[in-house]
Amino acid sequence: MTEGISLAGITEAPILIVLSQRPGPATGVPTYTEQADLSFALSAGHGDFLRIVASPGTIEDAYYLTAEMLDLVWKFQTPGILLTEKQLSECSMTIDIDVDKAKWAKPKMHQGENYKRYHDAEDGISPMLFPPSKEVIKWNSYEHDEFGVTTENAEMITKMHDKRNKKLKA
Repeated sequence: MTEGISLAGITEAPILIVLSQRPGPATGVPTYTEQADLSFALSAGHGDFLRIVASPGTIEDAYYLTAEMLDLVWKFQTPGILLTEKQLSECSMTIDIDVDKAKWAKPKMHQGENYKRYHDAEDGISPMLFPPSKEVIKWNSYEHDEFGVTTENAEMITKMHDKRNKKLKA
């Protein structure tokens, strides 16, 4: 799981992971509940990258928080982890949902030509583009330049690291 989170971190891929916790380690005690994975969620992965971590307290919270988390991971193009636990994951109930109250993802989309997947925008959030398109859409798991081309240039690595960290202020 941590390799995938790291991949999402460097490719700036919006992904929401639901992590249902139980006492551990290993299989642990699967019939009991515990909130033991917070440290894991906060630090999972290789290197330094942003992630969003949140946890609902009720079924209703879970609905609205999931919508909000999806909005945030798409807006900031970063991994998110929704922490839950056994009781919340396995319970079922009927609730009244106000669909208009939920936040819905609206990613920043590229307009025009000369698409740079990792454009160094002022707020650190690069516009997205999806196929079909005349533009080349390149996501890269290696450190890369603004176009997504692999680089080992120290200045470019620092620039891309700083670009990703600008999202903290957005």
